[in-house]
Amino acid sequence: MIIPPIHGPLKTPVWPGAFTAALLLAPTSIALLVASLFFLSPIFPLVALFSVFMGGPIYLILGSPTLFYWLRSGQNSPISAAALGFCVNIAFCLIAGLIARVVGKPMEDDFVMMFMFYGSIFAPVWSAVFAFTYNYLTRNDR
Repeated sequence: MIIPPIHGPLKTPVWPGAFTAALLLAPTSIALLVASLFFLSPIFPLVALFSVFMGGPIYLILGSPTLFYWLRSGQNSPISAAALGFCVNIAFCLIAGLIARVVGKPMEDDFVMMFMFYGSIFAPVWSAVFAFTYNYLTRNDR
């Protein structure tokens, strides 16, 4: 590869090109797959496409550093990535719900519950597809 891996105190190098490609391809590939498989139903393609627009920024903000340090720690299995994505989504929703309660905006609870419901489905899937894609791009199969 042209760009060398990032080394540091943790044990596994991360290839920036493969990391970025896998990070961006995971949500878009799942959305396109779900939209193409269920194209006759009006609701599934919309949910899949809106999940990229609604959950994509949170996936990039929280998922990028989380998955980066997860890879640096030597992990790369899709199952552990799915568990990590699920846990990060639940932690984000709990923190957002607590902040909404402290600030005193109870209407935000519905928004947080929507993110918790759909995020509990899409975050593990996106994280597992990220791990599979990163492993494929780096040929890092263990």
